[in-house]
Amino acid sequence: MMPARHQGPLRLFIACALPLLALQSAAAADWQLEKVVELSRHGIRPPTAGNREAIEAATGRPWTEWTTHDGELTGHGYAAVVNKGREEGQHYRQLGLLQAGCPTAESIYVRASPLQRTRATAQALVDGAFPGCGVAIHYVSGDADPLFQTDKFAATQTDPARQLAAVKEKAGDLAQRRQALAPAIQLLQQAVCQADKPCPIFDTPWQVEQSKSGKTTISGLSVMA
Repeated sequence: MMPARHQGPLRLFIACALPLLALQSAAAADWQLEKVVELSRHGIRPPTAGNREAIEAATGRPWTEWTTHDGELTGHGYAAVVNKGREEGQHYRQLGLLQAGCPTAESIYVRASPLQRTRATAQALVDGAFPGCGVAIHYVSGDADPLFQTDKFAATQTDPARQLAAVKEKAGDLAQRRQALAPAIQLLQQAVCQADKPCPIFDTPWQVEQSKSGKTTISGLSVMA
């Protein structure tokens, strides 16, 4: 129990706080949702060709072949994003942001990376939120967009030195982190490595590296992730 000498100031604080909360509640009642900006990753996909090569080299074994081309959105991935879009559409209609029926071109804008998996993800999202409306998906021609593939354009590249410093600061002591994750790493090793055969990735020390192009990665961990 709080000593009596402290109870007076506390009661005063609570008394002052209640009118403030009431004012906040009144202001909240007047708020209206005007717009939403959503940034989303693509749906489920198999490894890209580069991922596959790295995984096979790291584990010393061929990787499972998917029915979908490397890196492209799967049918399951499409269905999952349709469900996500459907729920979002219902949610924003309940909030009054979206009206019933199809949206106008002025009320929604969807832009995707030019890669198949992201264009297909965007399509699935609007198919779920606005079925049968044919909402346009915007993307650039070619395979690189400065909004998404920032490392492909000089104007949107990050400074290599600052990038390296930021990754090192965020990573901290990698040896210590690896030790803390040892139980999970062991489970992963059992799942992807063949018994009594080399599995090089699990012998690779974790360390921050930077390529000639300025891209920063963590050797050992990047492929494992």
